[in-house]
Amino acid sequence: MPNKKASKERPADLLFWFRDGCCCRIPARTAGDTEISIGRTDSKRALGFVVTWDGKSVDFVLNKEQVAELAAYLRAMSPSLLKPLGRKKHQLSIAAMVADRGA
Repeated sequence: MPNKKASKERPADLLFWFRDGCCCRIPARTAGDTEISIGRTDSKRALGFVVTWDGKSVDFVLNKEQVAELAAYLRAMSPSLLKPLGRKKHQLSIAAMVADRGA
């Protein structure tokens, strides 16, 4: 019987930046070597992302319209995602904080 193809998915820790020195870490449920850092750029015209894996980094930005499209895409895709593997760590939840605002 042939082996299943190994998944190329990698768990990633999220780091949200609200302003200089103010961030919130959302760790992956399983150990990984990738971090995605997300925050406003210095110009405040874009949302900046830095993806770090194995000591290498790549950065990119999305403008306001792209951020709105990404948010809509994530809302649409979320119900069809399977339950995450691993245990949820005790942590701050941004999703829970904004749920009360009807977001």
